[in-house]
Amino acid sequence: MKTYLIILIFLLTICCKVNTTKKNITTISDSTELTLLVDAKYLISHNWGHVFKCEVKEVLKGKLEMDTISLHVYATVDAYSGSLSEFNNYPNLTINFKKTNRLYGPPPGFRDDKNIWWEILSVSEQK
Repeated sequence: MKTYLIILIFLLTICCKVNTTKKNITTISDSTELTLLVDAKYLISHNWGHVFKCEVKEVLKGKLEMDTISLHVYATVDAYSGSLSEFNNYPNLTINFKKTNRLYGPPPGFRDDKNIWWEILSVSEQK
């Protein structure tokens, strides 16, 4: 059991690293809303949800200079229009976020390179 917990903590530490690659310019976090077009690839599931590695294809609203984000979603909430279920990849997802200052647990979304959490508002697939 101890070994299992150590491995789980290790995997979560690796997966939850927010920015695997970034450009020289950092996130501009003056905006409170953000809309991204991404390719989302399933990475791992953990006790409260799933993690997707998302390649940012385009920033449709707001400003973000990260080209990869780790997107965390709740497994038990069907708030993503049928998207973002485990073991699937989703090309051309449009995701709307709002900046959040939650004091309890991480929201479904991602943390930028300034440690600001962006919470998912909506998800839609482009065909």
